[in-house]
Amino acid sequence: MTQVIRDLRYEDYASLPGISATDLKRARVSMFNYRYCQEHPPEPTDAMALGSAVHSAVLTPDRFAADYIAYDGTRRGKEWDAFRSFHAATGKTILTRTEYDKCSAMSAAVHHHPAALPLLARGEAELSLQWDRDGILCKCRLDMLGDVLVELKTAADITPRGFTSQSYKLGYHLQYAWYSDGIEAVFTKRPAVVVIAVESKLPHDVVAYNVDPTVIEEGHDENRALLERMAACEKADRWPGISDEPLRLLLPRWALADEDDLTITIEGEEVRV
Repeated sequence: MTQVIRDLRYEDYASLPGISATDLKRARVSMFNYRYCQEHPPEPTDAMALGSAVHSAVLTPDRFAADYIAYDGTRRGKEWDAFRSFHAATGKTILTRTEYDKCSAMSAAVHHHPAALPLLARGEAELSLQWDRDGILCKCRLDMLGDVLVELKTAADITPRGFTSQSYKLGYHLQYAWYSDGIEAVFTKRPAVVVIAVESKLPHDVVAYNVDPTVIEEGHDENRALLERMAACEKADRWPGISDEPLRLLLPRWALADEDDLTITIEGEEVRV
């Protein structure tokens, strides 16, 4: 099955069958973690809910205005109960005034950025894809697809050093490779990937990162290995954790780095990172 689904709410996308990038990132932690989350789907956290609101504000501002509303008071008492009941019936999601204003500020920051704005102006937001990979049903949800695949990420540190480290830790390269596979399967093309990173704290700085092809290739290699392990675990009906044997504990590489390792060259000048 190969299909593209438009105007699908995230909750409905999550209920679609198929292996997702989130599944792969869980399997990257351990097969035990992946299997547990399959059998016990985690409830969305407050941080995840706020992240969804930020995505809506940036990628679909009109939908954000229609789907979200701010409450200025304290979330208790008769006034709050009446407000919550009324807007639950309309399907609106209630944010605190602070959360709502933060989403709006981050959206404004992205839409005023000279590199980010053109990317958002020539794509289609929040497409859901399903495709078959060697008999395995797969799925993904794209932030924005046009001439390039645009992914929106929020982070406390969007500097090259900080964001690169966070991207690897959170398995973003698996995600970009998975999305590339889905786009190729559905649209028979494999576009470049650009990440718009917006600072989650003031002043909400923005950076657009062109994802190097080597990042995508590394993601493909990891995804392939994870799918093979998932198939082997399914066949054996055994889902191991991080390790069945004691592991050796060492200092991280960055703790042992030389001074020269902490600099990069920009326009002929060495800059500490």
